[in-house]
Amino acid sequence: HLRSSLSTLVGYSDTEIVHAIRNVYGVEGQMLMADKAFRHLLPPVVRSLEAPCQEVVGYIFKELSTIAHDALERVSLLKHYPALGDLVSETAIKCLQDAMEPTSKLIGNLIAMEAGYINTNHPDFIGGQAALTKATEVVEQQSRKGMGGSRARASTPVNSFSVADDLDSTSPEGVGNRLSFPQQPEVVHAEGPFGHDDRLKIETTRTCLESYMEVVVGNLQDSVPKAIMLMLVNCVLDEKLTEYLNMNVNRPDLLEDLLQEEPSVTQTRKRCKAQIESITKALKVLDRLPEKLRANTAQMRRSVVLR
Repeated sequence: HLRSSLSTLVGYSDTEIVHAIRNVYGVEGQMLMADKAFRHLLPPVVRSLEAPCQEVVGYIFKELSTIAHDALERVSLLKHYPALGDLVSETAIKCLQDAMEPTSKLIGNLIAMEAGYINTNHPDFIGGQAALTKATEVVEQQSRKGMGGSRARASTPVNSFSVADDLDSTSPEGVGNRLSFPQQPEVVHAEGPFGHDDRLKIETTRTCLESYMEVVVGNLQDSVPKAIMLMLVNCVLDEKLTEYLNMNVNRPDLLEDLLQEEPSVTQTRKRCKAQIESITKALKVLDRLPEKLRANTAQMRRSVVLR
C-alpha cells in the first residue's frame, strides 16, 4: 500500500521544495543537484511512517488477544472453574500488553535509524545523475505540453530594495531619500513562475525523495514484521507467557479460590447425584422381583396339588 502511494507520501509542493533549496544554498543556489535540500526534506517524510508502523503493532496485538480468548473458550475444563479461566485470560492479555512497550520502542528505533542515516549508495536508490536525467525528461515533457512545470504558483517576487528616481540629487536632504527600504513581509515566498533550472531542481529533488522512500518502505516492510515477531509473538510464546502464568496462576494460596465451581454446576451435580441414587434403588428392587415371582409361583403350585 505504501509503495503504491509514494507520490502522495512525498507530499511536498514545488514551492516547498524551492524554499528548502534556497534556504540551504541561498538565492543563487547550486547548479542542478540539491543534495543538501534532499537530505533536509527526507527525514520528516521518513518519520511520518512511524504512525502506520505502530498501527501494525496494535493490529497484531488485537489478533493475538482474539486468538488467546478463542483458545481459552475451547478448553471445556475452564468452564467448570470460571475464576481460573478468568485469571488465565487476564494473565495472557497482561503479558501481551507488557510486550507492547518494547515492541513499539523497537519500531520507533527502526524509524529513527532510517531517518538518521541516508544511504545514498544503496543499490536501489536512483542516484543523482539518473534522477537528473529523469527530471530533464519530465520538465521537457511539461514544457511541450505548455504546463510550465509548476505544481504550485508562488506570490509576487519580493525586492530587497528600490532605487529612488532622484539618485542624481546632490542636495543633503536628498541623500536620505536615495534608497527606499520597504517594510519586509513576515513570510518571504519563493519567486515564481519557476525558471528552467528551478524546475529541474524541483523534479530532481522530488525524484530522489520518491526513490529513496521506496528504499525505506522496502526496508521497513522487511524489518517491522521481524521486530514484531521477535518482541511480541515469539517472546510471549517462548518465555513470557509461561513466566506470567507461574507468577500469577500457579500459586498454592489461590488454589482453593481458583477451583471454586460455578454454582449452577454444583446444583446440577447434586441433582444428578440424587437421580443416580433413585435409579440405583429402582434397579435393586427390579433385581429382587424374579425371586419373589418364583416363590409366589411355587406356592401357587403347591396349593393346586393339595386340592
